[in-house]
Amino acid sequence: MAHGIISSSVFAITRWYAGLLSFVWVFLMVGVIQVRVTNNVTLGDGGIPTLATRIRGHANFIETVPYFLILLAVNELADEIPPYWLNIFASCFTFGRAVHAIGFFFAEPSTPARIVGTFGALVPISTLSL
Repeated sequence: MAHGIISSSVFAITRWYAGLLSFVWVFLMVGVIQVRVTNNVTLGDGGIPTLATRIRGHANFIETVPYFLILLAVNELADEIPPYWLNIFASCFTFGRAVHAIGFFFAEPSTPARIVGTFGALVPISTLSL
């Protein structure tokens, strides 16, 4: 049952992927917290390279995800792109952000995971921006 003028199905795709991306955000946040607690660092990176890398990975996520979700919501509301394409773009973006997060969490800063993750974000953002 809809509560107001806008149907509950509006932004259904955006809501779904915002939820999925929240799990990636939590993963990144826990990774930062883990290194902070282990090294007793409350502010900044404490000169610890692993913490600096994880903070940067979290920041990169925060820099790209809101912009993508806005683009996804605007395109979903405009109803000019078929929902299956929106799902393809959103799946690609979500997969890319997850792979990118793994690249920051488990490996050195320059890894194939980060490269794949970067393109997984750039392609959907560029396409939905047109």
